[in-house]
Amino acid sequence: MLAPGFAAIGWGFFFWNLLTGLIAPVHRFFNGGVDARATAAYKNNQAAILKFSLVLSAIALPICAIASSSQFCLTPNRIVIRAAPLAMTRSYDWADVRRVTTSCTRGSKGGWDPDYELTFSDGRSLALMGGTAPVMKFGPQIAKALHGKAFRFDSAQVAPGCDVGDLGMLVTRP
Repeated sequence: MLAPGFAAIGWGFFFWNLLTGLIAPVHRFFNGGVDARATAAYKNNQAAILKFSLVLSAIALPICAIASSSQFCLTPNRIVIRAAPLAMTRSYDWADVRRVTTSCTRGSKGGWDPDYELTFSDGRSLALMGGTAPVMKFGPQIAKALHGKAFRFDSAQVAPGCDVGDLGMLVTRP
């Protein structure tokens, strides 16, 4: 949500300036009756706002497209994944999980980067901690959904000393 919000700032300024120039009473209110649209300063400001908007949009929109491709929903009975923008969702039963791979490594800034990845019977995998979802908070529900299912559990990549909220989720087979 943040990236499109930033991209919209410049466009908002650009269209606000354009609209205030087209509506006579609003134009007079903001400009004291002076036709500011005819000045070079106005045109330069509009051009600068337009350039700013285009650059910000060029940066923000690909971020949005990438972020929108990693959508998933975990329910007590199913896992629903949208692999790409505009793609159909794919639904898996928790029994379709063939492997759970966990890791916890040092991040580039000294913190810990935990991961909890599910691999399904068709070979597709889903990294649950790869985004902003508060997955650690739902560890007990995930463990309950996976309990009794036939899958391989691999926690070999959990570093000693890993300091995350629920280390048990990363090192204990559900």
